[in-house]
Amino acid sequence: MPNINGKIGEILRYGANGVAATLTHAGALAILIHAGVHPAPANGMAFLCAVLVTYFGQRFWVFEAKPRSIPRFAAVVGMGLVLQTAGMWGLTTVGMPVAWAWTLLTVAVPTFSYLAMKAWVFVPRADSSEDRPTPHDTRTH
Repeated sequence: MPNINGKIGEILRYGANGVAATLTHAGALAILIHAGVHPAPANGMAFLCAVLVTYFGQRFWVFEAKPRSIPRFAAVVGMGLVLQTAGMWGLTTVGMPVAWAWTLLTVAVPTFSYLAMKAWVFVPRADSSEDRPTPHDTRTH
């Protein structure tokens, strides 16, 4: 895989990680439903599988940094879920077609999540060796 540097590379890696998490969610959901699990708990279990893909992808590939805390990561993921759900309810309640609402939210919620993960969750500590350049970093020291 080519080495993608800088902010654009980070955003592309974030998007690819999101696609991997989405495919994981869809695949796990299909497997669980096929196995006879009711769709509601199956969706919850599949969502948790996707969260693991998201966490490990962001931790080791997208941001290449330890999170400041697991609760912060969980809070951002939880806020994303709430925003997605509440947004879909609100937008469709006022008459927006589901496809348009989904499209809008599929851009807005990951944008919020990226910014929150970057600014609040995967922030290198000043006293940490994590502030050293990585293979994806274009900074020089």
